[in-house]
Amino acid sequence: MARGCFLLRQVYREITLLSEKGLNEADFKLGKSHLVGSAPLLATSLDRDLGYEIDSEFYDIKGDYLTQLQLSAQKSTRKQVNALFKKHIDPRNMEIVVVTSKPEDFKREILSPRCDIHYAPGVEKTADILAEDKMISEFSLVALGLKPESISIVDAESLVTR
Repeated sequence: MARGCFLLRQVYREITLLSEKGLNEADFKLGKSHLVGSAPLLATSLDRDLGYEIDSEFYDIKGDYLTQLQLSAQKSTRKQVNALFKKHIDPRNMEIVVVTSKPEDFKREILSPRCDIHYAPGVEKTADILAEDKMISEFSLVALGLKPESISIVDAESLVTR
């Protein structure tokens, strides 16, 4: 359970950092390069190609969506991307579903001031990783506005019968 708590805090921390600080130049270039290079690979089969065509028709996208995606990525700037993060990403408005066999325990953990990660015996981490792990384990979701009453515990069956 402690890894789930740690992981959720890590997700919120990363989303918070993206929304507040955006991407640094190196991460922006890496992401842009990946998107430009991988876009053509997204439709490597007939069913995928047809799927993009159907989506393009549904969303009224003119022309080849993947080519447009690639061209758009090539033209994008770090400043534009970071402005979009600030505009559209707010960690206080995220809704997350967690599936666990012990929901009350998880709720208590996620609201606690700290949840550490424990590595398997023999796994060694550098001082930098351990320092970041400490920051993540202490990252407060309560400080972001998470309240006990905003956490709903529901039976999994009720999610598929609504």
